[in-house]
Amino acid sequence: MPTVRIVSNIAEPQKRREIARRLTVVFGRSGVKISHLLFVWQHVELSDVYPGPFSLVDRSLSIEGNFASVTIEVSQKRSKEWRRELLQKTREIFADGLSDEYIFLGLVAVDPDNFLNATSENSRRQEVY
Repeated sequence: MPTVRIVSNIAEPQKRREIARRLTVVFGRSGVKISHLLFVWQHVELSDVYPGPFSLVDRSLSIEGNFASVTIEVSQKRSKEWRRELLQKTREIFADGLSDEYIFLGLVAVDPDNFLNATSENSRRQEVY
């Protein structure tokens, strides 16, 4: 199950929906079953982001606007080219209207057997007893 974890100060529901819609299109065109796609969106403020000893706000009072930290977990069975293209398209989506210096992207290649959800974990526990 591909998982997209977004930590951002984008609060407007319409903008969030548009980003999720555009990411869904990218994944769909890349051959991912949309029903297997999971988005986890966490809202934080600039004062909550600490890239070092000071928050982004403490570093410069002139910093305003949106930022995003995006981590994408996909199967390690996908080719490096596929993952590189997905990362590039994701960057383009978030760069549209955001300053590039405040977009942090990461892609994690995960063993497909490690994609667990709460239901599968609960099922395993019940089998043990």
